[in-house]
Amino acid sequence: MTKRFIVATAEGMKSIPLSAMTPELWRSMTGSDANAGTPADYYRRVPWLYAGVNLIARSVASLPLRWTRGDDVIEDTTRLMPWLQSFGDLLDGLTGDLVLYGAAYVWLGRNARGNPTQLRRLLPSTITPKINATDGLTHFERRVNGALSTLALEDVVYIWLPNRAGEIGPGVAPAQAALSASGALAAIDSTAENLFSNGAVRPTIAFIDDNMPDAELERVQSTISRKLSGVKSALGFVAVSKKVEFATIGDPPDNLAMPELTTTKREDVATALGVPQTLLFSQAANFATSQQDTLNFYDMTVIPHAMRQLSAFNSQLFNRYGIAVETAEDELELYQQMQGDQVQALSVMHAQRVITANEFRDRAGFPPLAEPEAAQAPAGETVTVEALPEPDTPVRAELRAWQRYQLKRLGNGKAGRPFHSEHVPPVLAAALEGQLEGATDAGAIKAAFEDALIWAGYP
Repeated sequence: MTKRFIVATAEGMKSIPLSAMTPELWRSMTGSDANAGTPADYYRRVPWLYAGVNLIARSVASLPLRWTRGDDVIEDTTRLMPWLQSFGDLLDGLTGDLVLYGAAYVWLGRNARGNPTQLRRLLPSTITPKINATDGLTHFERRVNGALSTLALEDVVYIWLPNRAGEIGPGVAPAQAALSASGALAAIDSTAENLFSNGAVRPTIAFIDDNMPDAELERVQSTISRKLSGVKSALGFVAVSKKVEFATIGDPPDNLAMPELTTTKREDVATALGVPQTLLFSQAANFATSQQDTLNFYDMTVIPHAMRQLSAFNSQLFNRYGIAVETAEDELELYQQMQGDQVQALSVMHAQRVITANEFRDRAGFPPLAEPEAAQAPAGETVTVEALPEPDTPVRAELRAWQRYQLKRLGNGKAGRPFHSEHVPPVLAAALEGQLEGATDAGAIKAAFEDALIWAGYP
């Protein structure tokens, strides 16, 4: 007996021979998508990918930046260059583009005299780099709503991830590497959505004798269409001919959770993006692990993304105007706390004669002593151990971090600048800043901080 199917199509219920069941019809029955989604599409549909991309973008946009002109620090960039307003928001958008597309583009708007007036992000999907074998990258083409325009290199700041498979051009976006995992998560959600939107009734195929009269076939199609569609009819009865057989497709609703598969694919997405799971899922670890993961996240993902973008801006745009920008992560509380913890650990190691004074000073960012000491005295000799330093309080640790920062800027030939202080009392911080204004050498800076450390020891 030849079998036919009754299936629901865009044109309504149809009886179709088995040989005519195309992949598109099977997908229409199960609710799956015929086309693999793009990273940008999955960004809109997969919460895990959406949260990861936004976390990276927001973290890059909120990084402290240091603007310089030669050796001078520019405190107010927007007064000098109004077209740099909302630069943090621009970095937010560009970071998202790098994660989703592997490339980011900024158009430099100019006035009639050729002076910059604005920086505007361009959607990477509208940009095509034009490259030839002789000159390499020559220009860009932008297509919007069918209109094609040409953009000169000097009018565009372009940022590309490294291309591991080619010599030039954008590399693979992190979200592209996570495409398979994102697609699996999207399919799980889509399957559940389609099932429950149909009253939690799984797709059902009706097998029909090919010799069924047309009148009876129409009656069967009409009955199935009324009774097996939607929530209200989910529990209805269907009266059909004995020549009709039914088969249900798919698993029952209680099998849709798939926690193991979901967990694995979430891990794949987080790994491709470079985001620790503890930052996306608050119950994934304890506080100590989360704190270390935050530091790793900044070291391995956020700061590299920011440095790549700022390097492109410096080389392609800012150098023309004699300015430069760099990350100032040392102003983040996260890194200041880490530096304080490192100095405290080094102090203990020095007190226990594990490291020499000069090793301690080198790791802490201080210049070496004229007469270095040995880390461990020869056997049989008596050594005089220096008095243990006072235990570091948060105020003392922050003062030491501040001192290292000032000495580092002095060693790099840069002028000092305000230090973000959280624990140092405002009166002490103001007095120290006043002393540092006249400090032009390492000795003066150390003397200022020695006085401050003494005052910090008073109750």
